[in-house]
Amino acid sequence: MHTPAEPGLPLQLYFSLENLGSVPAVVPVSADPAVLKALAEYLEVLAVEDLQGTLSVRRWRKHGAMVEGVVTARIVQECVVTLEPVPLPVREEIRVRFLPVSKRRPAEDTADEIIIDPLADDPPEPFDGRTLDLGALVLEHLALGIDPYPRATGAAVPEQFTSASPEPEARPNPFQILARLRGKPDS
Repeated sequence: MHTPAEPGLPLQLYFSLENLGSVPAVVPVSADPAVLKALAEYLEVLAVEDLQGTLSVRRWRKHGAMVEGVVTARIVQECVVTLEPVPLPVREEIRVRFLPVSKRRPAEDTADEIIIDPLADDPPEPFDGRTLDLGALVLEHLALGIDPYPRATGAAVPEQFTSASPEPEARPNPFQILARLRGKPDS
């Protein structure tokens, strides 16, 4: 649940729905050097060199909100092969619906099975009904956009690690072994 009471997050960006009229609000996303350093520590990367974006917040279903936009960043990670710093771009599109906890329908526990439609929209995120934590939302999408296995250009895994385990020696047929023990020739 996105609430403004999440201390310790490096990106603080709250939006009050009281400021939202009939026209969508545009919220710029950026970070100063201190926040970029805190983001790098939080995301466990070598550096976050830049963070930019624009979010649009509009009303959704009278009491809810829809947040859409794009966030871009330049991060530096260690190459998984050479451990060299690798600068990588991150670009994440954001499209999330929010609905106050008080307006959500309770889940029906009577069903014996859960049906999930992979093509359907995600259900709305719960929030307190007054304030959206856009910083947590941006941080979540930024973390999802990070390459889990970054590689420097031209970096290759050494052959000793890429080749499959050596071929096991061909095991002789147990009947051939028995035949030799009996003194009979192999057939």
